[in-house]
Amino acid sequence: MSHITILLSVAILAGLVIGQWRRFRAHALIIAFSSVLVAACGAYWWLSYAGTASAKFDSEAWKASLARDDDDNNPIRLQMVDSLLEQHHLQGMSREQIVALLGKPPETQYFKDSDFVYWLGPERGAFSIDSEWLTIRFDKTNHVREARIARD
Repeated sequence: MSHITILLSVAILAGLVIGQWRRFRAHALIIAFSSVLVAACGAYWWLSYAGTASAKFDSEAWKASLARDDDDNNPIRLQMVDSLLEQHHLQGMSREQIVALLGKPPETQYFKDSDFVYWLGPERGAFSIDSEWLTIRFDKTNHVREARIARD
């Protein structure tokens, strides 16, 4: 789509150069505006999503990352969380199964209403202001009632 817009823009600009301004003025303005809009949307998409790496969930790598400070520029848990939620249906799992799968989460002051909280990394997107977290709540029988990705 953007290639077509660029080609049309070049064609219209060529027409302008040859002196066809009055004939193509309205079209030129529409194409120029559309080109800027497409470029802005493409840049936003690139900044928001193209740089987000993903990785297949690996329980051992997840647990190993809990023992060290994860790199803010390359947080492995953030890369694996989508795969984790696709591969494993956490809701209904017991507390012991979660600890076996993800390890015991480190203490945190965030999300006090959740039982387990795992820091995933800086928020995905163009403007990473917050952090993303995997929060897990258990019911009275110590089975997962809710597991979700949250932002602080």
